[in-house]
Amino acid sequence: MNLNKAKGLEAPVVFLAGPYGESDHDADQHIDRSGSIAKGYFTISQRLSEHVVELIAQPPNWKALSEKERLFVNAEKDRLLYVAATRAKQLLVVSLYPEQPAKCSWSSLMYNAEHVAELIVHEGEPEGREVYAYQPMLEESMSKLSNQLLEAKKPSYRQVTVTELTKTGAVIPGWSVKGRGQAFGNVVHRCIEAIGNGRVQSSDGETYIKHLAKQEGLKPGLVTEAVVTVELVLGSELWPTSIKAKRRLFEVSMFSTKKVNKAEGLYVKGVIDFLFEEDEGWVIVGYKTDMFESESEEDFIRFYSPQVLQYASEWNQIFGYPVKEAGLFFTQFQKYVPIRLEESE
Repeated sequence: MNLNKAKGLEAPVVFLAGPYGESDHDADQHIDRSGSIAKGYFTISQRLSEHVVELIAQPPNWKALSEKERLFVNAEKDRLLYVAATRAKQLLVVSLYPEQPAKCSWSSLMYNAEHVAELIVHEGEPEGREVYAYQPMLEESMSKLSNQLLEAKKPSYRQVTVTELTKTGAVIPGWSVKGRGQAFGNVVHRCIEAIGNGRVQSSDGETYIKHLAKQEGLKPGLVTEAVVTVELVLGSELWPTSIKAKRRLFEVSMFSTKKVNKAEGLYVKGVIDFLFEEDEGWVIVGYKTDMFESESEEDFIRFYSPQVLQYASEWNQIFGYPVKEAGLFFTQFQKYVPIRLEESE
């Protein structure tokens, strides 16, 4: 470790090794640090051989500048020497070069220090180390380690979304119309949330949807449909009802835990599309932008009901808020379908 890295460190015993310093060379640069802005002065040289360098050019008054640089360098050496001498808490061992003290980095520390004793080097052979003569049980150790790694890899919890939890084992309805993709739903949900929270005026909905479409990668041909879908939600009976409510929230993330067994927990996460609070309790709403024929409506209600009912249950269990109603809003038909809360029992 060099002295610069040793700054700020301490140890009970410190050895100052390497009792040979750099040779003293003439300065080839000088930095004037006296003003608010440092100024640099440099010489220009060319190397003629390994040990011969020819000076080509130097700044005016270079002799005086060179002497200033030498004084600065020597002062810096003194500062580093102070660092070296003050790292030890109990014992400082200094390596010296008695034959050529001028080349020794630590000679200055020994000035007028004749009373400092030399380190006693004990003679004799070091104690021999005990030789391990037993046969190592590598197979047994590797087997034990493998079992420990397998045990460590076993999951202590599982993470699942509400959508995954409620759709497991559910009968998937047959989509009779081609879907518009996840990007379409994301754009619609984000625009409704922005308008509902007052960040975007409803009159600016189309402009905002075009902005979201670029972020979500929505096909340009679906932008108009997204605008119409948002307008259908804002024009529904559900929207003015929510405006009159005590509180209303959009895109609320929730996270809860369920115990599957003694060793494993299940972490359930999801996002509630829309909810608002009335006198009797909260209303939980799930927006659905699926495209389907009207005769398939019951299939989609059965498919999505467990999801919104799960959100209603979690909202009540996590925060203790009473839930008055849960429902699905199908944007295609501008229709809100309430779901009986008893179905979640």
